[in-house]
Amino acid sequence: MLRSLVGSEMCIRDRQYMEPSWILARIMEYVHATKKYVIKDEDETENYTQEWRVPWQNVVHLDAETELIDAGGKVLAIYPDSTTFYQATVVKGPHHVDDDYTLFFDGDQSQVRLVNPNYVFRVRD
Repeated sequence: MLRSLVGSEMCIRDRQYMEPSWILARIMEYVHATKKYVIKDEDETENYTQEWRVPWQNVVHLDAETELIDAGGKVLAIYPDSTTFYQATVVKGPHHVDDDYTLFFDGDQSQVRLVNPNYVFRVRD
């Protein structure tokens, strides 16, 4: 199962900086001995491709997140035109799996945004 995730897009909890953040990354390898993934940041604006190791607990398999979340639900979602996930509230959930979510991102000055459901999942404790 873990090997089959190699090459998949994931949401990774990045703890490199003072504030942990969630970013879009690709699984490059799973190191069974350490139970960590080698991941590559998917941010194409960087001049270099950064790879690092993260524990499995800091990985959200986006393909497995298929729950449709109703209006009012709290989610983590990729901010449009970025590779960073932020907390948001669902304004309008999709009727079908392929429909976009209408989201209000926390601190986004009351503007709603459309986000592909592949990059939206319920906030975890």
